[in-house]
Amino acid sequence: MSTMNSINTQLHTGLTTFYRHIHFLKEPFPFTLTYREADTLPEQAHAHDFFQICYVLKGSCHHYINNMEVMLYKGDFFSIPPHMTHRLKKVNGQEIWIAQIDFLPSFLQEELIHTDQLEKIIDFAYLHPLLNSAEHVLPRLHLRLESQQQVERTINRIREELEQQQPMFQLAVRAEMLRLLIIAGREFNEVLSGRENRNLFQSKKQALIKAIEYMENHFTEEIHLAEVAAIAYMSPAYFSSIFKVITGHPFTFYINSLRVKCAQGLLLQTEMKITEVYSRSGFNNASHFIDVFKKHTGVTPSAYRKQA
Repeated sequence: MSTMNSINTQLHTGLTTFYRHIHFLKEPFPFTLTYREADTLPEQAHAHDFFQICYVLKGSCHHYINNMEVMLYKGDFFSIPPHMTHRLKKVNGQEIWIAQIDFLPSFLQEELIHTDQLEKIIDFAYLHPLLNSAEHVLPRLHLRLESQQQVERTINRIREELEQQQPMFQLAVRAEMLRLLIIAGREFNEVLSGRENRNLFQSKKQALIKAIEYMENHFTEEIHLAEVAAIAYMSPAYFSSIFKVITGHPFTFYINSLRVKCAQGLLLQTEMKITEVYSRSGFNNASHFIDVFKKHTGVTPSAYRKQA
């Protein structure tokens, strides 16, 4: 993305540059494919609020991510989730050619929810970059030759669709992108066949599951994104991003939906006053409760009770 050099697209936080999607990815098709060579590698530490996956088509380079230095080679596939700091650095005398795909999670939200491969895709895309092992370099996925060929053909089809822009090309790109993630998810599942890798991965996954369970068990209490993210050993921004992909909803919306569902049960099954219902459901005041309840159900709490 050559436009990344524009100062208007950057937010400097310490030594890290943060890039916002609004300057690179436009709805309703928030997706780009860029090819990187040695002279265009992003060597400054940076993060972004969009998703990025990369595939090394030729050569090698350094990749610094998750407090690790990783050598990348032809056939390596890696993901950079939102808000994760990283940078690439060329190897003197070595060529490098990387296919870089940037997109928002919303680009594939509906397709991901309706595929039985969702769990494998999330495992690769969000949890894989967090792994760190003394014996194995995990924040990259080296594909088998057959998978390399499949990925390269898929990337070529994406490029052709973007260049030609024939009718329904957006739908075709989404289909090819989903194919790309499924290939990566399946390959990652093979990587986890080793006991050490699987145990390391499961510890990360269980922390995420524990955080979501905490939300579902404590939604009637005052609950904040930071405390839930801490349970998952993730930053609030990182947890928020993966949570939205898993559930299809932002953190606050999901908490409120749990509270509304609880309130619906109390309204139907008890004779509690509205003031007690909202308090028991986790809301702090009546006006906020009524607004949220109506947003989720289309009617006020009183009307909901009367309709029943």
